[in-house]
Amino acid sequence: MIHRIRAEWLKTKHTWIPSMTFLLPFTFSLVLIGYFMTTALTITAEYEATSFLILFNLCVMIILGVFIDLITDLDRKAGRYANEFRTDLNRKNYFLVKCLSIGSYLGLTYMIAGGTFYIGSYLRETQVPINLFLLFLSISYLLMLPNVLLVLFTSYQFRMNGAVINSAFLALFGILIGTTGLGQEIWKYLPITWSIRMHYEYFPSQATGGTLLIKPLFGLTIIALLLIICIFFIERIWYNQWEAEDGSKEG
Repeated sequence: MIHRIRAEWLKTKHTWIPSMTFLLPFTFSLVLIGYFMTTALTITAEYEATSFLILFNLCVMIILGVFIDLITDLDRKAGRYANEFRTDLNRKNYFLVKCLSIGSYLGLTYMIAGGTFYIGSYLRETQVPINLFLLFLSISYLLMLPNVLLVLFTSYQFRMNGAVINSAFLALFGILIGTTGLGQEIWKYLPITWSIRMHYEYFPSQATGGTLLIKPLFGLTIIALLLIICIFFIERIWYNQWEAEDGSKEG
């Protein structure tokens, strides 16, 4: 399994994917820190961290379709999904490897963006408690994974157009339901918005010394894990029966 994940990483070595993984989150955090340093507005540490968490997750939603399709397109171009349709490979395991490799890339972007932003905040002495920041960053990564699986499905089934439309839809919902009063009563029933709305609802009060809201955070985490498991197994069943659009099944 580890060798297959490493092989997936090596496949992307001479593509834009590694550069996007490292440079985009790093640049995003630097730009945001630069804005906070130069603005004439009086901004608290809690506002800065909340803004970072919300805006970064929105940016992830926006870029998700392009990023995931770049990864699946490597197999599409390499013999029309030849690896997926090889008879000596378990296709269910191949789908798991694909999900793990995408998840590892996404995890790296969260680590780079979060680390860069927190170091900048620390140097400016405007940081929030690191354990609280890491907790919310980690949970938002977990809450983003169901969206990743949905975009992965549309990338396989509908290629770039479907993946981009899906991620645009997620981003639009994230903005409307995750950051405005429109989602006040319904956001808890829309898991695709959780990675954004969670910060809007809970982070400011926690960062200013409020009692840690263990119950809602734990509830979101457990439901997200169940969603990830359910979506993954449903998609894996579909993937095992799937034939590429150009009928390239071998063997």
